[in-house]
Amino acid sequence: MGAETSHSTYLKALPCDWEIARISDVAKVVGGGTPSRDIAAYWHGVIPWVTPSEVSREESIFLAATREYISSAGLASSGATLLPIGALMITTRATLGARAISAAPMTTNQGFKSLVFADPSDAPFYFYVADKLKPELKRRASGTTFLEVSGSEIADIRVPVPPRAERTQIAQVLDTLDTTIRNTEAIIAKLKLVKQGLLHDLLTRGIDANGELRPPQSEAPHLYKASPLGWIPVEWNVVETAHRCSLITKGTTPVSNQMWQGEEGVRFLRVDNLSFDGQLNFIASNFRISTVTHESELMRSQCLPGDVLTNIVGPPLGKLGLISEESGPININQAIALFRPTSDLLSNFLLTWLGSTLSQVWLRQRAKQTSGQVNLTLALCQELPIPDMTLIEQRAIVERVASSQARIDVEASTLHKLAQLKSGLMDDLLTGRVRVTPLLAQAPATQP
Repeated sequence: MGAETSHSTYLKALPCDWEIARISDVAKVVGGGTPSRDIAAYWHGVIPWVTPSEVSREESIFLAATREYISSAGLASSGATLLPIGALMITTRATLGARAISAAPMTTNQGFKSLVFADPSDAPFYFYVADKLKPELKRRASGTTFLEVSGSEIADIRVPVPPRAERTQIAQVLDTLDTTIRNTEAIIAKLKLVKQGLLHDLLTRGIDANGELRPPQSEAPHLYKASPLGWIPVEWNVVETAHRCSLITKGTTPVSNQMWQGEEGVRFLRVDNLSFDGQLNFIASNFRISTVTHESELMRSQCLPGDVLTNIVGPPLGKLGLISEESGPININQAIALFRPTSDLLSNFLLTWLGSTLSQVWLRQRAKQTSGQVNLTLALCQELPIPDMTLIEQRAIVERVASSQARIDVEASTLHKLAQLKSGLMDDLLTGRVRVTPLLAQAPATQP
């Protein structure tokens, strides 16, 4: 008897009324191919030709269009197969287990093995089952340059075969959840674009005494004046960031034997701990340094509540962090710059400005690039222009940005919950721990 595997354990736990069959018993396994690039007539035809990168992100269950198309002659020369609508295309070379269902007749390159079902309506159920096959694909893969699973190995993998009505209902439940997830992702993407537009308006037009965005310069030129940042409200000035900060410095790194991972000591931040929305991510790396080191050698890189951080080594640039009272004692390494605003500059406004397109473009245009690395000097950080306005207007701008971000955060929280629900529900439904029988009892009877 062969050794127990995660896949065989999965199969043993399936309901006793579910059949188990090899993939070759439920679908025809076909491969793909690539026409010669040297023959122009093989390309720019009307047959969609799929590559693994087009399905690896799994943005949708169905794939209807591709980046490249081949001709009938190219298809014939490549040894690939023209797949019908409803074929399940699974990547089996290098990237293992990414998949999509063909929404139009198409073909793939040799990085796929595709399953063609007698009934295309089976494809959605096995699309989800394929997610549980990834460990088995990896176990069966071989190769020195990259891992690959052969067609015969794919055909030999055993899969569950619930009654037709049940597998159809499972796929429908999961597809409904997938659709909700994609819609939520689209809402978040739209809200982020709205926020970027709002941020640009707030940092170039500001908010007037009535709490409203000033009209654009093109509509009210008398409200604006020229500046190094372009047109700005006449009430504003532009100053170097150093004039609104009591300290702009960078961190340093202690010797390795003074740093460790654990629960004690002073947190030591690296670029991984910063984020593009300014939230500190302590999970990314939980390095700490000794209290003695913190007090003696690293005082210049000690952070205080209200300090604003950004990385000065990239790519990418533009990662941020804001130190709060709750953060506790913190030090930073030499790839992070610290800005300590004076009383006439709000920390949250500085954070907003440092993350804005206006600020980032100014910095990146002046950054030094060597051997693929991008570096900002402290001098650039000190010279960075920043709009100078009243604290009242700064606070109003920060509140508008926070309100916009709050909407994004609500949708992001919903998306996180949906992803968790999908993960749990997929496991429950595809193992039969949770049955859709009650749903089926409400539907018209179908053939097994």
